[in-house]
Amino acid sequence: MPSFFILVLLTLSLAAAGETSERVADPATAATDPGAGPTESPAGPGEPTPALAKESTSEPGLGKLAVQALSRLRPIGFGAAELLASASESSSIVADLLKRLDQTDVVVYLTDMLPWTPSAPKSHLVFLTTEAGIRYLMIRVDRSRLSPSDRVASLGHELQHALEVAAATQVRDASGMADLYRRIGWEAGEGRFESAAARSVGDSVRKQVMGRVR
Repeated sequence: MPSFFILVLLTLSLAAAGETSERVADPATAATDPGAGPTESPAGPGEPTPALAKESTSEPGLGKLAVQALSRLRPIGFGAAELLASASESSSIVADLLKRLDQTDVVVYLTDMLPWTPSAPKSHLVFLTTEAGIRYLMIRVDRSRLSPSDRVASLGHELQHALEVAAATQVRDASGMADLYRRIGWEAGEGRFESAAARSVGDSVRKQVMGRVR
């Protein structure tokens, strides 16, 4: 069984057990790994077959969760599914990013759990693997350290990074992703990369969401 399948199973097991942080190998260390890829936006700021949240009629705004299995962005766990539903409904920018992602050859998994360390980013993108011509990425957004509006903004920020990777068809692994950001962006810290476009998208999403809640 490929390692990324095992990682997803471990992640789901921890979520089901009510753990507040991930304790799995490889992508969990992406915050300090040179191939970890882009990081969070300045204001607060990838494994097949995860379990998608079941559709619920008792919570407002969650009736669309069942259709997310059709998307290239696939949440792992209920919290990530709720974030995806909220972001796509509250931000037209995020909704557009999701539509653009669906036209690519990448699959992006989303988790809202992060192993906490003082130096860890609050959100980041991880390159997981390439298999059968499909590139698998993961977006991690830390629910414990970000407000609801900042979680949405961080998701928008990381989706822009995912689209940047998708556009660079030569990127087939984490090392290639690091090389990409050395060309189109800059190194924001050890093994952490950033781009002006992602920062701009994150800021725009934040302004849009904050404008809705006023």
